[in-house]
Amino acid sequence: MKKIISIVLASVIVSSGVLFSACEDKGVKTEPGTKATTDNVTTAEEEKWPDRDCDGAKLKILVRDDQLYDFEIIKDSDDPIDIALDTRNNWLEDKYKFSIEYHDVPRADYITNARTFIQSGSDEYNFFIGPGANLSTLAQEGSLLDLASLSNIDLSKPWWDKCATRDLSIANRVFMTTGALQTCDIGGTYNIFFNKVALEENNLENPYELVYNNKWTLDKFWSMCKGVQKDLNDDGKLTETDQFGYVCENYDGYAMFFASGETIVGKDDKDLITLTVYNDRASEVVSKLNEFYTDECTFVNSAAIIKPIIADGRAVFCGTILAALPTYRAMEDDFGILPLPKYEDTQENYVTPVSSGMTGSLVGIPNNVENPELTSFMVEMMTRKSLDTLRVAYYDVVAKNQSMRDEDSVKMLDIIIGSRVFDPYFINTWVDNTWYYFFAWHVAEMPNNVQFSSQYDKQKDATEKAIQNTIDTYMSYIEG
Repeated sequence: MKKIISIVLASVIVSSGVLFSACEDKGVKTEPGTKATTDNVTTAEEEKWPDRDCDGAKLKILVRDDQLYDFEIIKDSDDPIDIALDTRNNWLEDKYKFSIEYHDVPRADYITNARTFIQSGSDEYNFFIGPGANLSTLAQEGSLLDLASLSNIDLSKPWWDKCATRDLSIANRVFMTTGALQTCDIGGTYNIFFNKVALEENNLENPYELVYNNKWTLDKFWSMCKGVQKDLNDDGKLTETDQFGYVCENYDGYAMFFASGETIVGKDDKDLITLTVYNDRASEVVSKLNEFYTDECTFVNSAAIIKPIIADGRAVFCGTILAALPTYRAMEDDFGILPLPKYEDTQENYVTPVSSGMTGSLVGIPNNVENPELTSFMVEMMTRKSLDTLRVAYYDVVAKNQSMRDEDSVKMLDIIIGSRVFDPYFINTWVDNTWYYFFAWHVAEMPNNVQFSSQYDKQKDATEKAIQNTIDTYMSYIEG
């Protein structure tokens, strides 16, 4: 049953902070010998806030209720996230005289609720925060406004995610994106955790220095994983009871493909999507990943199986998403965090994909809102103020101070967040996400079955047709 979570505002003071945003190019550049970090650091307080009285208006947001959305729902506690939300909402009501309501529905019912609202013409909601795949569907149905065309929203500002805007625009329209107003998209960002005790016990190099010196590549990473595996129970086989260099879920094959600098789709000069998955370098990357996942040093399984392995100190490295931080924060051993490795040291940037189709969330404004000008103003102010409240609480307090146990990990987190990419293929679920499952099932989980060229020949026409159908759908109302 749908429930309305009313926001009870309290006066709390939280210091302002920064959002790291470095998405002008795909990824964060590093120069050998330097401490790599993002360089576009801005606070929301540097510019004058506009004056306006919204006269008691409400920003009514349709959200999902699963556990990864907890950071956006106030739970009336002393948690830094809750304090930040209270602070933000209190400030918005005091300064602009508008309040925020979350209308919370089960994830499976999200798209149905959104469509019903749009078709009914009611004023039940005026803002959507939901699964990327759902927002993409609504956008293709012509149900979302172009955020880039709204005078009150400035997507170039640091409180909006330039990575998402760059990757998810179409024909220079932006129907969905994300920003500082939520944290689910950060939780859905891929990365590598490592156990410091296991690293030292195996006499391995300092991976932070490898990142700083542009030597954190797939080959180097693989060499550090090799030879670590041990058959601890002497049963003659390597299973979840044993020790490994690297443990991960099968989606790791998808993440590592992007980390290599390759993509499933790209953009042409008209900002329209094109299929880019297959080329000579991509084929080389897939072959290398095939070898990597076949190696006994690597163990691919479900999250429930691999989490105890890394938590028990039976693996040096673990590929996962940032939402797994609480698991590692509870570890007895110290841990660190790293970006996914580059494919080679000549690769200019680190690249980090985001699971924004399923794990993360995107935002959009429905096209039937009664007052788009007022709604867009409230969204912009909410997002802007979130930069100095919600994002600080999550990024600095939760992710950095409480979870990261050393300064180097904080810098790694900066690199990871600044190097993100949002995959339109995954978000649009074209051809039932066949390419995503190819990298998950065949490249990672069953690597001996990889037939990249034949897969491309088999899927090329269907994928290009699905992409073109989507483009045609968008263009039918963009141009019409």
